[in-house]
Amino acid sequence: MSKVNPLSAGRRGRTDSPAARSGLSSARGESTTRAAEAPLGRWHAPIFEATRVEVPSAKAASGNGLLFWKTLGVTVLFLVSVAVFLLVLQATGLWDWMNPLTRRLLEWPVLAPHVEMYRLGREAWGDLQSERARLAEWEKRLSVEEARLAELERALQRSQNQLELQRQQLAAWEAELTARQAALERLEDERQAVQRVREMYEAMRPQDAARILADMADEEVAALLIDMDPRTAANILAALPVQKAAVVSRLLGL
Repeated sequence: MSKVNPLSAGRRGRTDSPAARSGLSSARGESTTRAAEAPLGRWHAPIFEATRVEVPSAKAASGNGLLFWKTLGVTVLFLVSVAVFLLVLQATGLWDWMNPLTRRLLEWPVLAPHVEMYRLGREAWGDLQSERARLAEWEKRLSVEEARLAELERALQRSQNQLELQRQQLAAWEAELTARQAALERLEDERQAVQRVREMYEAMRPQDAARILADMADEEVAALLIDMDPRTAANILAALPVQKAAVVSRLLGL
């Protein structure tokens, strides 16, 4: 007599029953339907999702605006913190960044006036501009005055040159006058010497005077006789040799 497994008997009993067979058939049909519909769902889902249009809501837009203002506030706060930190470094002397930056900005012709105005302040800048204008006017006047003084200096130099030339001419005239005066003095001395000699010849007898004058040059005899007393000169001339007397007479204009 064969043994029967209770589990297999139970499975066979459950399978062989009409209710079990109908339930199994319905279960197989449902699984077949889901398996057939599954590919269609996977293919059509991307199409539906691609054609879907996202419309931002008012809540999302307000969230984006709030995020923008928060970012802007954080950025401004960061910049203010950096500026305060730099000012503290400048004030405490730990890092002098203002002067190098100012010097670099002054090298740009476009920014130089504005940087200078920032350094001095608007009121001081206005005073500086007024002072610069006044100095420019003074420089202009000084240039005109300098040109006038230069012209006066040139005129003075010309006058000095003319004065020096006149001094040289005056020195030459003085030298010439001195020479003429010396010549006149010599002539006066000679005249006085001749006068003394003439007086001596006048005091002599005509024959003695004629004997001495005969050895002298005709011009010298004429010079002695021309200012003598005419009678004395005639007596001496008569005592001279005839030929010499004739020459002396012609020199005397007789």
